[in-house]
Amino acid sequence: MGINFGAFAKGFTDVIREDQKETRKDNRIIVSNTLDKYTDNFRTKKDNHEKEDKTIEAAANYVLSYIKDPVLAVQIANQGKTGMDAFKKNLELATETGININDLYSSVKEPSKELASLTKVNEIIRAYRPFKAPSIPMVGGQTGFLTANPNETIKNALKDVVDTSEANKAPAFLGQVKVKQIPELKSSITENLLAIGTRESNFLKANGGDASALTGDKKTTYEEFGKNRQKILNTYRSLEKVKATFDKPTNPYSKIPAIKVFESSVASSIANSDIYQSSLNEVTNTFKDNQFNKFIVGTHNAINNVGKVYTDTTMALVLKEKYMNLQNHADSFITKARVHNSELVQGVNPDKHYIIYDTNESLLKKGLMKKQVGNTIKEVPLLKGSVVKVELNNGAIAYVVYTGIGEKGYLTGDPDESITSTR
Repeated sequence: MGINFGAFAKGFTDVIREDQKETRKDNRIIVSNTLDKYTDNFRTKKDNHEKEDKTIEAAANYVLSYIKDPVLAVQIANQGKTGMDAFKKNLELATETGININDLYSSVKEPSKELASLTKVNEIIRAYRPFKAPSIPMVGGQTGFLTANPNETIKNALKDVVDTSEANKAPAFLGQVKVKQIPELKSSITENLLAIGTRESNFLKANGGDASALTGDKKTTYEEFGKNRQKILNTYRSLEKVKATFDKPTNPYSKIPAIKVFESSVASSIANSDIYQSSLNEVTNTFKDNQFNKFIVGTHNAINNVGKVYTDTTMALVLKEKYMNLQNHADSFITKARVHNSELVQGVNPDKHYIIYDTNESLLKKGLMKKQVGNTIKEVPLLKGSVVKVELNNGAIAYVVYTGIGEKGYLTGDPDESITSTR
């Protein structure tokens, strides 16, 4: 008998067909189960991610109510509870001490240009931390002649679930947040202080050079410089109260010489551009009328104010030198006044700013002298910048320049006198 190849081939085909049916059935079950599990995993992960986004967004919006930069706000919020607790602590500290919280925080590195161009917190968060979809699982299953690869089937099916190319975008660079330390803060504050001094000096030069001659809106504008300067000085001084929280300063001036800080203070204290320019070189012999005493009072005021704020060794050396020079100038001023006073005795009228006033040690401490007003002897304030003849409690006589500055309120003309006695 011959072999029936047709029947054999038909039977073989039937077997193959049945095997393929079973394979496709098995693959469908694998694909279906895998898709169900993946979808559940995807949704759970996405929900958790969105919850985290909302938490960060709420924290960032809170920070943004105090910080101007939205990217910096997200940087702080992204640190989680630790970062937010630190921010609240620093905010409280800044409020108590007068520090601008924006000056306190900065980015270690600049964020990406993409983030820097965004202004909304939620947009920044989405760009910085895009949702990362779960990895697509690889499954077993069989691949037949007419049966699709189940892994390819899953990949195609997942296109309807999530756009993985969008979900797995590379995050934009956010950078790192940092809290500035005292040296950095002081450097920044010092720069602001000098900037105000420059604007103030330029304004004064453009409007006659003498602050005492300003009126109206010009006077108001000039006074605003002083108010702003005081705010900055108060902030600087307040840093001394928080050394335990921040690093102790080693150099508060950065690249700014301490002498520049002092000179800026002198300029604002004298409030006369001509006298200030002369005082930089201490060309006191060119001073006329009441300029010499204005120089002495202004410089003494600057030494006193700067010494209260800048307590570091670098500034102390500058102030000591300037104080010794100032005492020498005070001694010269006293000598000139006594010479003029002797001329007055001889019938020669001295320049009015060289008139010597009389008081005693007790009244000097109060900044007062006795003056006859009509038929009555009254206690009246001493004029700042005047030379005063003082009757000491022990009966001796001393001559001083009354400045109204510091604890003592006067200069003795002794260059060896401790500067601390002026504060």
